[in-house]
Amino acid sequence: MKKYPNNRAIHQSLYRQPMLLISLLAIATIAGSVRADTAPTTAPAVVAANPAPSRPFTAIMADFQSAMGEFRAVMTSASVLTDPAQRAAAAPKAIPALKRLDSLGKELATSGDQGPMLAAQIGTQFEQLLLIFGDADTLTQNKARAADNDPKVSTPAKQNLLFADWVQESNAADQTKLLDSAQAMAKDSPTDLELCRTLLMMSQIGAATPDLRQRAKDLATAMNTPISAQLQAEAGADQKIHSFQDKPLVITGSTVEGKPFTTADWKGKVILVDFWATWCGPCRAELPRVKKAYADFHSKGLEVLGVSNDFDPKTLTDFVAADPAMPWPQLLDPKAAAAQQWNPTTLGFGINGIPTMFLIDKQGTLKSVDAREDFEQEIPKLLAQ
Repeated sequence: MKKYPNNRAIHQSLYRQPMLLISLLAIATIAGSVRADTAPTTAPAVVAANPAPSRPFTAIMADFQSAMGEFRAVMTSASVLTDPAQRAAAAPKAIPALKRLDSLGKELATSGDQGPMLAAQIGTQFEQLLLIFGDADTLTQNKARAADNDPKVSTPAKQNLLFADWVQESNAADQTKLLDSAQAMAKDSPTDLELCRTLLMMSQIGAATPDLRQRAKDLATAMNTPISAQLQAEAGADQKIHSFQDKPLVITGSTVEGKPFTTADWKGKVILVDFWATWCGPCRAELPRVKKAYADFHSKGLEVLGVSNDFDPKTLTDFVAADPAMPWPQLLDPKAAAAQQWNPTTLGFGINGIPTMFLIDKQGTLKSVDAREDFEQEIPKLLAQ
């Protein structure tokens, strides 16, 4: 479960998925802005080879959305890729949809408007998916390109084959050899953005062991690319946020109504803190879980606090007023909101992505900074203490 990044250029539009899911859920990305740290500096050579004018951007996007709908109907979970039986069963429907998407992605590169930028962002990911699903034509083409003497042609193909082999191999020894090859590539080409993206995808799907997953991420982080810089920043933020865990914590601020608030007044209660915003789609998607927890456990000693990163107080108040199942207080910093900045309380903890949730126990100790993952199970345990 990934988060919206703290980046004003894209905070209202881009849900940060694992890199592979930029392809799987590309409509969400394309409907909004494009992340500068995930877009390749140049389009793949295979795209550049077709510079002829194309249809209007809107016409291509209509077809793209249709094809993406077909693929999403098949791609119900990551296990469709990683489980051989599920992958084989899905292939007859997935491959035609992916071929359509791959062709439309290349066509975007020749259209006006946002097309070239979006085509660059998509890169070769649909080709990689075709390889994973076992498309023979794509495999033949990539093997031929991988043997080309021109690195601009061979390198992307080698990376495609590397990632496909990684997902299809469940053996730790074989994946170790693949990472050895990837490490050599990264050493030779430390600024290769596509390789960095491939390594990050390898860290997010298909790893046989946690150590292999971490090694793939470490290799991506150590490279010299915008993605690497983002990963390094996130690592620092993650270290900061975890430094607060298992220590006493009091959160103070002003509610959206302008009233002073402190969690010190809730001593003896279990507190779920939700760092969120109304403009954040994943945050809103988590609200049913939070509302159910409140309904189930409030009478037993649970309190919920919202720390809003909204930029318009009225939007927040209207949203909450329209939902009587959200009676808990919402903190909002009016100065930060007016400046289109996140709540200083959120930033003070090193949080750079929302939704993020904390759990505070009855003694006022921060017990979890990753409560979003399992608060339904952890709340009863803390209430019983």
